[in-house]
Amino acid sequence: MARVVPRSEKLPDFRKQKLIDLGTDTFADTLLYIALRSDGADDLIEQLISHQEKIESLTRVSHEFFIPRF
Repeated sequence: MARVVPRSEKLPDFRKQKLIDLGTDTFADTLLYIALRSDGADDLIEQLISHQEKIESLTRVSHEFFIPRF
């Protein structure tokens, strides 16, 4: 299964900014296109999505648990 690359690992910075400049829609469409042809890319997308969903869920639960109710 693919893994998310930790920020501590160096990625080629010269290409990172160019990808950012493409915009989120173009980048997402391209990533999904690649995922159609690569199981590794598809696994990585699923991992990224599920990771974000877990963070959002934990954030909601923590707010409900730790915010005092009056």
